[in-house]
Amino acid sequence: MNKTSQHKRLLLLNGPNLNMLGRRDPTQYGNFTLIDVETAVREAAGKYGYELTAEQSNHEGTLVELIQQARESCDGILLNAGALTHYSYALRDAIADCGVPVMEIHISNIHKREPFRRISVIEPVCAAQISGLGFNSYLVALEQLCDLLAGRELPEKTSDLTELRIQLNDLDEALFDRFRERLAIVRQVADYKKRSGLPVVDLEREAVVAAQVSSRFPQADSRRAESLARTLMRLSREAQYEDLLPHDHEWALGERLHKAAVKPARAASIACQGASGAYSMEAGELLFPDAELVPAPTFAEACTRVLDGRSDLAVLPLENSTAGTVDAVYDLLLSQQLYIIQSVLLPIRHRLAAKPGTTLAEIRRVRSHPQALAQCQNFIRKHGWETAEAANTAVAAAEAAAAAEPGLAVIASAAAAELHGLEVLADDICDSGVNQTRFVVISRELVITPDADRVSLVLSTPHQSGALAATLSMFSDRGINLLKIQSRPDPLKAWNYRFYLDFESPRADSEAMLVLYQLEHEMPSLQLLGWYRELESTALTGTII
Repeated sequence: MNKTSQHKRLLLLNGPNLNMLGRRDPTQYGNFTLIDVETAVREAAGKYGYELTAEQSNHEGTLVELIQQARESCDGILLNAGALTHYSYALRDAIADCGVPVMEIHISNIHKREPFRRISVIEPVCAAQISGLGFNSYLVALEQLCDLLAGRELPEKTSDLTELRIQLNDLDEALFDRFRERLAIVRQVADYKKRSGLPVVDLEREAVVAAQVSSRFPQADSRRAESLARTLMRLSREAQYEDLLPHDHEWALGERLHKAAVKPARAASIACQGASGAYSMEAGELLFPDAELVPAPTFAEACTRVLDGRSDLAVLPLENSTAGTVDAVYDLLLSQQLYIIQSVLLPIRHRLAAKPGTTLAEIRRVRSHPQALAQCQNFIRKHGWETAEAANTAVAAAEAAAAAEPGLAVIASAAAAELHGLEVLADDICDSGVNQTRFVVISRELVITPDADRVSLVLSTPHQSGALAATLSMFSDRGINLLKIQSRPDPLKAWNYRFYLDFESPRADSEAMLVLYQLEHEMPSLQLLGWYRELESTALTGTII
């Protein structure tokens, strides 16, 4: 390092045995490694505008030499001297003479350890001492060093905030020790419930416990106390489900998931809503280039063909990036108990087309599928045209070609326009420059391919305050990434809602299985729509399933 460089520089020094972080007494020093420390401090230093160099040595002389060189090479030092803190006067003298501020760092609270560790011979020559904050000791020391270098004086007693943080750490350690004990008892409760056939969740008891906890705190903190109590009980239930699932051989959904086929038995006949030139047909051709594509006039007819075996699968639009979900398809999936076994994102490029010779000035009315009209509403409003709905874009093109109505145009694909002899008057008329429709492959049997990476389900939550937030927390607790959440009114219960969730998960992932197990036991209703792979259209080179 060269201090004369235009870059501002800091030096992070770690002394004896700190190369063993992550393996050395994790209860005292944590599970993080030296690389974790160096990476985090280097990144944080960059945000303050400093370039950081990190060194570690088990040798006193090496550390002394690095500190001596600091006068010419850096603006400040972050030092965890390890055991040398307690007796190295050579290190003390080097710090006193180095000419740059030094922050003394300790992971553990040295003032509450063995008597010899409470002594720091280097503290008098350091700018401040930060100890007892674990990993954060380094980051707090960095923050204070940068404040000092920026001309902001450190508090007269730099240990005030540190002492408060140490007190919090001590409380947290005690809290987590009790939490560990609580989890051990919770698992005993799970064993008892397993033997007795009792349910894991008892909402009435949880409500009583939460109310009792809340009543013990002043009003300003009562909600926080209740939230903590409910969180503890939710985490405890999760631990119980983990113990119960391996022994539950009667979980019907789990049995279906384990027995699901890895590919459909046949994919020779594919029902697609619409006619030739419809976007569903384009998606079908991409997914199943060798299959027979059978046009179906409606979504319901496409699903019926799958249910009665006339078609092996169906390809239907489920949602659009601009116009939202196709509710009718979701309703059919639920009512007919069909499954999504694959999906593909298809770019949608709408064209305005009309009979040859028609000009834009002559257009009076535009006809298309409601979704296509919604996706191009800005273009339509700009010209002040009337709109009319059609069964799909391809049908709209066919009807326009046969109609005698002057001034009629359609919104359709280029393929549909060409097929029916229409002239394209305007390209790419979507409101959004990135317009995609998600098409799904529908099966009457549950199929989970080996590369499945997405789960879709529908659930209703208990009708009580905070139920949705608690449900979503089940996913975050298990590190599961939610991709989508949407609510729709429950047709069976007034002012109740169903929630449509998609989340990321490889096939048979243990965390996903646990969250499904818990949801099925705690939600009033749960229906799996599919566990499948989602593809981009650019990835398709042939039959995927």
